[in-house]
Amino acid sequence: MSALVNLDGQIVNSNTIDLINNRAFNYGDGLFETMRFMNRRVQFVDEHYRRLTKGMAVLGLNTPDYFSASYFDDQVKELIEQLDYSGSCRIKLMVFRQEGGYFSPANNDVSFIINCFLMVASSYELNEGGHNIGVYDEITLSKNSLSNIKHLNCLPNVLAGIYCRKNKLEDCLLINDDWQIVEGISSNVFIVQGDEIVTPPLEVGCVAGTIRGVIINLAKESGIKFREGNITPEDLESADEVFLTNAITGIRWVGAFNKKRYFNTKAKILNMLLNKKSLG
Repeated sequence: MSALVNLDGQIVNSNTIDLINNRAFNYGDGLFETMRFMNRRVQFVDEHYRRLTKGMAVLGLNTPDYFSASYFDDQVKELIEQLDYSGSCRIKLMVFRQEGGYFSPANNDVSFIINCFLMVASSYELNEGGHNIGVYDEITLSKNSLSNIKHLNCLPNVLAGIYCRKNKLEDCLLINDDWQIVEGISSNVFIVQGDEIVTPPLEVGCVAGTIRGVIINLAKESGIKFREGNITPEDLESADEVFLTNAITGIRWVGAFNKKRYFNTKAKILNMLLNKKSLG
């Protein structure tokens, strides 16, 4: 965590934050957005804000009147200015229910914290070597009203990350109770079959990723064949490409799954289009 954070619109030292009574810390009672600050603004801030407010509604959190996409863009810029950062940054916004009560909260009002981390890359850079991935199936994901939002309970992702480290993998794909591919540890997943791009529909239980939506629109606008469809581990064996997307890294192409090897033709095209979109 950076030395300074934005707490409810005030720049404070991070060591002054009370965790003992914090409902995010005690119960995971909140949600978050991970965003990229680049080209002097928060990238795709409107998409992030729409997902944030949808998630708040699911959790029964009150949305303050002053909340807006432009408000959070301004709050991020103020924090970056105070930190004297320049260039690209990774931003984490956490919104959580205010203290009071135990499992049953005393109220539904919210607080927020914005944290900022410097990044080296000044644009969305496609990884030079393709990731080696696996499938994590020790814990499966359920399909419910929490599946598509960025809530604070990420234990399956944490355990998948530990599995990756033990098995010397760059990423893992998580599956649901129906043995369908859902998403990566911190990303949405796409495969290429022939000239068509396929990504799991939200109904399988994946997070409604902001870059997922951007990539879908870029593919459609560019005339690239695209559809939402269920993906199984077996489909990975017959795919021509596999790539992962999130708000920080953009696109990560996969080089290998088991003994299968992949190309990155579509990933390169979409990464170029994504960078062009980020400048607009």
